[in-house]
Amino acid sequence: ISNLIILIPLAIISGPFFSDLIVSVSALFFLLYCLIKNQFKYFNNNFFKLFILFWIYIVGLSFFSENIIVSFKSAFPYIRFGIFVIFISFIIQNNKNFLERFSISLILVYCVILFDSYFQFFFNQNIIGLVSPSKNRLSSFFGDEMIVGSFLSRLFPLVLFCILILSNKYNEKIKFLSIILLILSDVI
Repeated sequence: ISNLIILIPLAIISGPFFSDLIVSVSALFFLLYCLIKNQFKYFNNNFFKLFILFWIYIVGLSFFSENIIVSFKSAFPYIRFGIFVIFISFIIQNNKNFLERFSISLILVYCVILFDSYFQFFFNQNIIGLVSPSKNRLSSFFGDEMIVGSFLSRLFPLVLFCILILSNKYNEKIKFLSIILLILSDVI
C-alpha cells in the first residue's frame, strides 16, 4: 500500500478519481489492519479526536440541508481523510524509506509538470502534443481544466519540505534546487 501512496502525485494529474481511490483504499486497508490486529492506539491522539469532532459536525449539518441525502453522501465518507492521515503517520514510523521515496516521486512529478508548462509556453503544445484550450493560460497535462498554476502553487510547500528531507540525507547542495524551483514556479 505504501507503494500505492507514492503514486498519489502522479494520480493527481489524471484527475480526482485515482487519487481519491488511493486514499479510500489505503484508509480501508489501514482500518481493517487495525481491526484484525486490535491496534487502536494509532487513533488515540488529539489530532484524530479533533478530526472526529469536525466530522460529526459536518455530518450533523447534513441533516439541516435542503437535500439531506446528497449532503450526507458527501459528508459521511469524509472520515477517510482522517484515517488516511493516521495511516501516513503509521507508514512513516514503520517504513524508513517511505519519506525519501515519496519525496522523490513528488519532486519528479512537480518538475515534469514545470518543464511541460515551460514547453507549452514556448511551443504552444505540451510534450505529448496537447494544445492548451486557451491562448492566455497554460494547461500542461491537465487539459481543459487549466489548473497548472494552482497545482504548482499548492504543492510547492510540500515539495520544499521534501527537498529539505532529501537535503538532510544527501547533501546541502540540493537546497539550491528549492530556490530554482521557486523561481521557475513563480514565473509559470
